Amino acid sequence: MSKIKVIFSMIIIVVVMAVFGWLYFFYFNVERSNQIRRSIDKYTGQNLTISVFSLNGQLIKQWKNVSKVTSGSAGGADQRNYTYFYTKEGKYVQLPNSVYYIAEEE
Repeated sequence: MSKIKVIFSMIIIVVVMAVFGWLYFFYFNVERSNQIRRSIDKYTGQNLTISVFSLNGQLIKQWKNVSKVTSGSAGGADQRNYTYFYTKEGKYVQLPNSVYYIAEEE
């Protein structure tokens, strides 16, 4: 009877260790690495100038000192049909993908 209890206890310990290992490698490490990446991005963000042009090539609007431009992925259900960024004043700007823009580093 005691041999069965020992085997059962070992199985329980292995299962608990597997669950904690999975949580550590797939949750805590990913979240921690995202936090580190975001804190680095605060200091090493790009210094971009975003220029929006009309179809005939005239400059419509320009933003300077933009640190990051975000747009959708290249397919799938989560594809965004717009591009967005924040200005140096913290204002949110959203551009549809049908607008011609150029993001160039200063």
